Amino acid sequence: DSRAAAALPGPVSLAVSAYARAADPMVEAARAAGHELLASVPMEPERLGVDDPGPLALLTGAPPAANQARLEQVMGRFQGYAGLTGVSDGLVGGRFAGQPSGMSQLTAEVGRRGLFWVDPRPRGAEPPTADMPGPAVDIVLDEGDPPSRAGIEGRLAALERLARQRGAALGVAVRLRPVTLELVGAWARDAEARGIVLVPVSSLVAP
Repeated sequence: DSRAAAALPGPVSLAVSAYARAADPMVEAARAAGHELLASVPMEPERLGVDDPGPLALLTGAPPAANQARLEQVMGRFQGYAGLTGVSDGLVGGRFAGQPSGMSQLTAEVGRRGLFWVDPRPRGAEPPTADMPGPAVDIVLDEGDPPSRAGIEGRLAALERLARQRGAALGVAVRLRPVTLELVGAWARDAEARGIVLVPVSSLVAP
């Protein structure tokens, strides 16, 4: 869906689903609008059987070779992404992300390819993954099903406060909803006037 590329300023990084039926037009639209791209890696969610991560998901019970094959399929869906993330079609793959052996395999592959990994689980809510090659999210902007306008606006304000306190902060929206695009887009377009500099997520990756 190219709505995000049109609705959000260029410094906002976008993640492309492994299940996108027409990835190339979306990727081209996002690049033309100046967006940095991430590849979404489906992973086993906390409620497997209730939430379906799809056939390419990395699973805690799968052999390492099977997860490696799925990861390579995901990474081959399109070219030119700067990093990967566990956000995928509204799920964050919390159960797989909590498995050290599986995540070590994933992050090793990410590092070997010179990429970075964005952990979509809010910082502090989950134990950090050892030697993770990339940042963790600070705030999930669109919590709730569906999220409320007041909730999104409150989390954007919290993200801004955190950025002022720490010097940088990372927020993520896990679902593509019109209300999320509207509110995040409006907040982002006015950010510079409030003294906030938007940067692609790669700028938050430690050298």
